[in-house]
Amino acid sequence: MHRDADGLLVPASGPVTVEDCHVVPGSSAALGMTDAVTSEAPSDAAVLYAPPGAPVRHRDMVEVPDTHPLAGAWMVEETPAAWPMGLVAALSRR
Repeated sequence: MHRDADGLLVPASGPVTVEDCHVVPGSSAALGMTDAVTSEAPSDAAVLYAPPGAPVRHRDMVEVPDTHPLAGAWMVEETPAAWPMGLVAALSRR
């Protein structure tokens, strides 16, 4: 599922394979052991670089293949931003 421009939840149309993406390690900072920020912080962070026009949206789930060191299910944490080669998006898994 994802949110449309009005913020309404829209059901996903099903899995979509996007070729030529790169997933690289990211970072997350924990400010204090009892802060809400710490308890809600992702346990892992990564960055997705996707080609122009890739159908990647905020809150989409991204499945990284088992052959990759960062394999598994990830969530897009924010609206992807444009970069010279396509899109860049922060990913997290909890």
